[in-house]
Amino acid sequence: MAAIDLAREYISRVNGRDGSGAAALFAQDGEIIAPVGRVYRGWDAIAAFIEAAPLATTAQIAERTMGTHRVVLHGVVQTPRFAPAQIEWIFDVDGDRIRRLTINHLRD
Repeated sequence: MAAIDLAREYISRVNGRDGSGAAALFAQDGEIIAPVGRVYRGWDAIAAFIEAAPLATTAQIAERTMGTHRVVLHGVVQTPRFAPAQIEWIFDVDGDRIRRLTINHLRD
């Protein structure tokens, strides 16, 4: 799967609250680096991170930058009872798996 396809599929699975499905897109020792710097490494930790999001949390993509091994998405995450958050997702891909996803909260 191409890097952009992995990124799109990740967002789709997160919006569907499919933690194990989203985690399966990562290398076995892949990781998510959350905005506060916490690292979630491995399939179980990644799935738990995704499934811990409040119900009805959705991500919407507004723009993208693509490369062979890196995709950067910008968009908005909407969570009930919170103001929409501007987010940057940086996907580093190795072959057909996500190696690292860095999530940054962008300031207005």
